[in-house]
Amino acid sequence: MIGAERRVAIVLGDNFDADIFHEIKDCLSSAGITVVIGAIRKDIELIDNKGNELIKPDIGIDNIPDFNFDAIVVSDGSVHDDLRESKEFQDLIRYEHDIGTILGAIGLSVRYFMDAGILKNHSVTGSPEIIYEIETHGGQYENEPVWVDGNLITGRILEDLPAFCKTLMDEIRLRPAA
Repeated sequence: MIGAERRVAIVLGDNFDADIFHEIKDCLSSAGITVVIGAIRKDIELIDNKGNELIKPDIGIDNIPDFNFDAIVVSDGSVHDDLRESKEFQDLIRYEHDIGTILGAIGLSVRYFMDAGILKNHSVTGSPEIIYEIETHGGQYENEPVWVDGNLITGRILEDLPAFCKTLMDEIRLRPAA
């Protein structure tokens, strides 16, 4: 248990990867962290990338700043999902980055940080297929299972989720509760 009430928002995009989502959610929940599911809007249902699971979010992205989360984790969506195209979501990521909220992403989800323009002068990891994109957005790619640079925590691939989750929880423990 991490102690003191801790809250993490997991923000899902369209066609989210259910395996990644559940592993992150289970890891956080088992440590006693309250998990809140966010999406572009609260009044929608999201379907996973295999078409097997519908999830109703707890909050829309417009309400995320109201909750003062300890961390926000963005989870894979398709290349053209609503979050990637949302100026409001990009503004939220920039705002949370600037105030020092822990921001986490694994695999292709690092693209959300690219879209928000926060990779410049940061080292991150992510899916090897987006190395060029990371570098063209001013980031430095690190071929490691998990990488921490300031308040950004990034993971490489699905198999690296245990290391990503451990690092996320360690970083949350190091900070006072939000």
